[in-house]
Amino acid sequence: MLRIAIIFSSLISLLAVSLSLRADEHVPPLKDGEGYLLVGISMNRIYFESIKLDGGGSLIYAHTFDSEDLGDRVNYELIKLPEGRYFWKFIMLANNRRYEFGKKEFPMTVEAGRVNYGGLFFGQQLERNRSYFKLLNRATTAIKVAEERYSDLLARYPMRFGAPGDDPFVDYYFSLPPKDDPDE
Repeated sequence: MLRIAIIFSSLISLLAVSLSLRADEHVPPLKDGEGYLLVGISMNRIYFESIKLDGGGSLIYAHTFDSEDLGDRVNYELIKLPEGRYFWKFIMLANNRRYEFGKKEFPMTVEAGRVNYGGLFFGQQLERNRSYFKLLNRATTAIKVAEERYSDLLARYPMRFGAPGDDPFVDYYFSLPPKDDPDE
């Protein structure tokens, strides 16, 4: 019985691991070992129920994006997560089809004490039962979104590129001196 209680309490604590933040909500500060993950999601002609993000050493999914939470077009979501490696696990389509992805297909890294840009997860339906998925680098758009929605957050936590590959643009952008006049 004690073993079941320990497992149950562990699962309950893991459920609180991720927190999706909207622009109009208060952004809670990070605790030790936590970071923010900023991801873009764009599904072109794909009707889905949910998209699962996995990783970070949790026993259950790190975060679930539901279709009701995401509007049409491109969505950028900020998630509070423990430091670690994450990846898109699967997408559940509205017709009950499920596309599974491997750990190495769409990886992201969350560093503690930072806003980590994990890329734009893009999907497009090609034919009735065939879709295409890709992780795109849209760092310029992600920075613009972060500056518009979470400027106070960027003042406290540096932003970094956490998607696959090595893109120095985010570091370069934030190393530039701020503009005095926005019309320049």
